[in-house]
Amino acid sequence: MTENKNKTKKTKAKKVGTSRYSLLIIAVMVVLLAIPLYIVGDILYNAYIRQGVPIVGNRYDGDLDPAITNEQMNTLKSQLQAFEEIERVDINLQTSTLKIFLDVKPDVLHENYTPLMNKAYETVVAALPADVYFTPNGEVTMYDLELSVFNQNERVEGQEFIFFHLLKNATMETPLIQEVSAAKNQEVADRLRYEQALRDLGEDEAPVEETPAEETPTEETP
Repeated sequence: MTENKNKTKKTKAKKVGTSRYSLLIIAVMVVLLAIPLYIVGDILYNAYIRQGVPIVGNRYDGDLDPAITNEQMNTLKSQLQAFEEIERVDINLQTSTLKIFLDVKPDVLHENYTPLMNKAYETVVAALPADVYFTPNGEVTMYDLELSVFNQNERVEGQEFIFFHLLKNATMETPLIQEVSAAKNQEVADRLRYEQALRDLGEDEAPVEETPAEETPTEETP
């Protein structure tokens, strides 16, 4: 009888130890699950609370120094507006790019656009020196410059369309001037305009007529 009692006590002791070990495992698993659930819940809660509130940031923090001011742009606009060839001047600053649009009077000839573009650029860099505002200073990112000189905003059938564009990236030593209204390949440009005109009319591309191949005479063998 004594031996049976001892075996029963030992068996019960093993069961108690096993249950405690199981509870410890369950507690650890609960903690491990609770940590990511808490993080996800906190993110969702903060996202819900901040819903509708814009996130404001500045990716040019520490750059664009010195900055172009509204007073400088207004002064530059007055100087460019004083050109007798210019009808209207628009200047705006979009993030890190200074964009200047010069609407030229209709009576200005095509050959006068390049000198006008150069004169306008010289006026800009006189008011805003290129080595200060349009050239990187060490690790500081500076402004880009875009200067557009044109007689109309878009091409109009039957009217001469002239559009010159000057680009001076902060990494460029000299500006790039292009006449964007003149096609580099006139044949390709005419074909694209013709195809676009057909699409505007709801027609398919005009069929290409195939020229019959010339028959080569067969030589009779003796």
